Amino acid sequence: MLPHFLVIGAPKSGTSWLRKQMRHHPHIYIPPIIRGVHYFGTPHFPMIMLLFSRYPRVRYWMQKKVKDSLQDLNRKELSWYMRYFLLPRNDQWYASLFTPKDNQLAGDITPSYGRLDSNQVAKVFALMPDIKIIYLLRNPILRMWSWTAQAFSKRFAYQGVHSIDEQTIMGFLQTTIHLRDSQYLSTLQQWENRYPKENIFIGYFEQLENNPVQLLKNIYQFLELDFSEKYISEAVDKKVNARQYPEIPDYFAHYLAQRLYGEIEQLNYKLNNEYTESWLVFANNYK
Repeated sequence: MLPHFLVIGAPKSGTSWLRKQMRHHPHIYIPPIIRGVHYFGTPHFPMIMLLFSRYPRVRYWMQKKVKDSLQDLNRKELSWYMRYFLLPRNDQWYASLFTPKDNQLAGDITPSYGRLDSNQVAKVFALMPDIKIIYLLRNPILRMWSWTAQAFSKRFAYQGVHSIDEQTIMGFLQTTIHLRDSQYLSTLQQWENRYPKENIFIGYFEQLENNPVQLLKNIYQFLELDFSEKYISEAVDKKVNARQYPEIPDYFAHYLAQRLYGEIEQLNYKLNNEYTESWLVFANNYK
């Protein structure tokens, strides 16, 4: 069965939290894989082949995915993981990953789907024209800092170093794939070119921080599910994958404010709410 909804991002904006909360709802089915299904926009050979990629970053990502899966594995899900990692990937394979009960909605939570280009979004629409889309957003400058700080903290541990120079960090920032996840406006435009606006839910990281219960209820209501308190986990206000990092350096914020200002300004004009307005004010302080 194909999923009923997609969570398309953005990374470091609450998607791991949402995955954990949705697994608490008895009327939602989320595949057991921790880091998302990653079907659209990727090669269709078996996932396990990525362990032999010529790109170190891809190998590391796949090694982490396998390691997390082995830690989370139980006998009941063994056949699912074997199918996921070992079989050639096509539309039939993708549909086989979702096995909801009769009273459940199935969802694919893969934050990297926000990077899909217009042709890839068209393929999603051709396969699932009636699906609902959930997109969680965060101040794009702070989202980039959270992602960068996490990436380099892992590099510290892996390489045994204690500091990385400004030039190295700027090189990371200027990588297209990293900036793409913060370009929310272009992502929304591509999905809205295919799906009606009523099929797209936009949530905000600030809502998660200030009122996670209400954000979750809004999402369940969007999915036309029961959003009563009994389906809200007691751990709803507990962040997932949260880490303590130093405040964003001024040079970092200045570069990103200049690079993303136009995008934030246009996004605020489009969405016109307190969250996007606060992002614009933040960017103005560093522009």
